[in-house]
Amino acid sequence: MRALILARFTLREALRKRVLLGVLALSVIFLAIYGVAVHFGAPEMYKSMARAPRGLVEWQVSQMLLAGLWVVNFLSGLLVVFTSVGTIAGEVESGTFHAVASKPIRRWEIVVGKWLGHGVMVMSYVLLMFLVIIGLMFTQAGYLPGNIPSAIGTLWLEMLVLLSLSILASSLLGTVTAGIVVFMLYGIGTVGGMINWIAAGIQNETMGIIGGISGYLVPSDALWRHAARSLDVASPLPVSISPFSGGHTPTAGLIPYALVYTAVMVALAALALHRRDL
Repeated sequence: MRALILARFTLREALRKRVLLGVLALSVIFLAIYGVAVHFGAPEMYKSMARAPRGLVEWQVSQMLLAGLWVVNFLSGLLVVFTSVGTIAGEVESGTFHAVASKPIRRWEIVVGKWLGHGVMVMSYVLLMFLVIIGLMFTQAGYLPGNIPSAIGTLWLEMLVLLSLSILASSLLGTVTAGIVVFMLYGIGTVGGMINWIAAGIQNETMGIIGGISGYLVPSDALWRHAARSLDVASPLPVSISPFSGGHTPTAGLIPYALVYTAVMVALAALALHRRDL
């Protein structure tokens, strides 16, 4: 119960941060640009490819959708990292954490409460942006993908993975250091996903192993590609040339692994804060 109360206050605090306002402003600008691009681009695409196989046209439209969702995915990652990375470390550095910790509340409840508060915020953002992108594609291009609930759930899980990493770093390190570490890990996961995609295209086993290892280290990009695969349309081309598609990234056991990964990161964060000398 105390963790839920703390989650409510954490959510209120997160909503007041300038980082959130900045991301929301960027989101509005992106949606405006993307909406105009879809409005004028989709009809031209259908017209120019009137004689092309139907599968090719549908695949290209799906890539337009995935390109927009990739930006949403990227903005969501920035949001979750930069709003939560200082949620514990910042309070420790400013001294306000002592006022909270001195009350009859366990440190693990602080960790869980902050994780829940930020989790509600980022999941709401992902849902809103996802539905807007889907709505733009449906109203302007007449395209509606399948497996929407599965894709949303996977993107939520991706953000919770990043949030758990951020909370752990915030429990161990200072705000600036934690932000750099988590953002670099986020980048490693993204680069690893690109390596895996390239490896599948050129049939390079060594690159595939490297990309797979990074996917286990930080499964954020692997989860994105899993979500993209559920929305993607099979490419009529011999090799999928879109970096936004799910490609050939292996996803067997990914969801259970990510759930366990998230739980372990939160547990480690609670243990680290419990042992931290304040």
